[in-house]
Order: sequence, then structure tokens, then C-alpha cells
Amino acid sequence: MGDFEFKVKLEAVVRVRAADESVARQVVPTVLGAPSTAEIGLANQNVRATGRDATVTSVDFSIGPIKPSKASC
Repeated sequence: MGDFEFKVKLEAVVRVRAADESVARQVVPTVLGAPSTAEIGLANQNVRATGRDATVTSVDFSIGPIKPSKASC
């Protein structure tokens, strides 16, 4: 079996209730962290349950600028 690496573009809308926008922006990165080993393990169990012969070995994230979504403007 070979190892493969993919770079994907991910867009997320994170809704935060806070006293002000500055505080709300500060908490956004806390929910966008890479998954834990246990979470990757669960994902791999689901992959195997569907009969696919593949294992996710790691996931890394890089968070860019945090901007308001068009829906909140």
C-alpha cells in the first residue's frame, strides 16, 4: 500500500455568540484545530466499515484570516 498526501481548500462558517466581534474572532481557531488521534481512529473505523482499504494517518490545518461571512454583514 502507498502513502498519499492531499492539500484541500476548506471553507467554514463558524457562528459565535459573544459580547463583541473581537472576542468572537479569538475563539474561532479553537474549533478549527486538527482532529485528535481518537477522532482519526473513529474516522478510520467508519472507512473500514464501508469496505474501503484506506487509513488516514494525520491531518494538519492552517487557519488564514478570520473574516465575517456575507450572511452576517
